[in-house]
Amino acid sequence: MIRDVLEQSLRDALAAVGVDAPATMHLERPARREHGDWSSNVAMATAKAAGRNPRELATALVDWLNAHPPTHVERVELAGPGFVNFHLRPPGCTTF
Repeated sequence: MIRDVLEQSLRDALAAVGVDAPATMHLERPARREHGDWSSNVAMATAKAAGRNPRELATALVDWLNAHPPTHVERVELAGPGFVNFHLRPPGCTTF
């Protein structure tokens, strides 16, 4: 399931930047399509405990995720104060 892939990718990205992942990872389908197919507030939820700025942490996560893209993900973007937005590849696209 794509949700599981995205959650694991976020956990891997957090580990790569030296931040402990929360027990529960929040992923949702944004109401507005331009915000991606999936979105997470994990940077905002973990930044304070990690002693980091939420937007800076989200930038580090987005950079890592774009360098190590999850299966079926076309691109990952930063939005607002620290949302991590995932844009999936179009159906039928075989380039991974």
